[in-house]
Amino acid sequence: MICGCFLATFCRGADPLDSWTQRASGVAITFGAITYTAGQFMVVGAQGTVLESADGISWAQPHGYGTDSFLYGVAYGDGLLVAAGDTGCIQTSKTRTNWVLRASQTQNYLAWDCFGDGMFVAVGELGTIIMSTNGTQWSVAAIGSDVNLWSVGFGNGLFLAVGDNGTILTADDDGEWIAANSGTTNTLEGVAYGNGLYVVTGINGTILTSPDGDTWSAVNSGVSDDLYGAAFANGVFVVVGNNGAIVTSTNGMNWTPRASGTFHQLLAVAYGNGQFVAIGTSGAIMQSDPIIGPTLALSVTTPSTALLSVKGWAGLTYQLEVSTNCQDWVALTNLTLTNVTGQYLDSFAPGVSQRYYRAVR
Repeated sequence: MICGCFLATFCRGADPLDSWTQRASGVAITFGAITYTAGQFMVVGAQGTVLESADGISWAQPHGYGTDSFLYGVAYGDGLLVAAGDTGCIQTSKTRTNWVLRASQTQNYLAWDCFGDGMFVAVGELGTIIMSTNGTQWSVAAIGSDVNLWSVGFGNGLFLAVGDNGTILTADDDGEWIAANSGTTNTLEGVAYGNGLYVVTGINGTILTSPDGDTWSAVNSGVSDDLYGAAFANGVFVVVGNNGAIVTSTNGMNWTPRASGTFHQLLAVAYGNGQFVAIGTSGAIMQSDPIIGPTLALSVTTPSTALLSVKGWAGLTYQLEVSTNCQDWVALTNLTLTNVTGQYLDSFAPGVSQRYYRAVR
């Protein structure tokens, strides 16, 4: 908000997490995981598929991926992408286009991987946990359990792995994995961390929260669908699941079901470029509206003109409005952005003492 004789502000319309748009992936396979890094979304899935997109709208399949195994997980750290999947498959890339297969030291399938505190961790079948500091040399961690593990995440110095029978395992950078009491026997599928809170998801609408990774409490998700993937960004948790289920929360305690616009299973979700993108079966890609409002800048160019600059998301339309009292608003124009910035020159009678502007989406 710019104060003075002239003022510009931005007013948000509907909640962007209530609006999801299906994007054309160009394939009909099941996706396993999604991440966002270096200005690109990266999706992996069945048949070794790797897709990438800068905006979440247009997707392309880069050349040079290294396997036809199902890839269930993808993580980024220290300039390296690491994808994990069937029969212990690990492949890495520094360029996103050329992938190199690595020896993972296991033949068990790997269901998910993550990066934190200088360490890659992948988890999977029969209690498999493998760890690497560089993504190329891997070692198997001994956890004394053969329960299937479905996801792993990192937050606040702690790795957290989840799986069948309500299993939750935690480890710090010393690599020793310790079981926590989850209070449930439901299969647990997803992990996220944000705002000082760990969130774990599972079947039958299960959501558990913990401030420390040790003490867990069940909360009401508002749905009974199996919940798979979870992410936290820009002050909000987003969880996705079966039948297109999406639930969101700003505090991890109170959850709001959202209409995703699809009945496909949604298996994972990531945040980038101001939007959440969820992926799932049959090549499903669902993208939220931008959750960060654009900026409206004002420059008084002459005593009778003002230049309004809107910086937002290409393809979206914003209504510019004007008022003399900040209560009664009149539409000036609808401005559709063809790139990230659009401008409108407003003319008015000389000698106007105050004039207020806003952009409404």
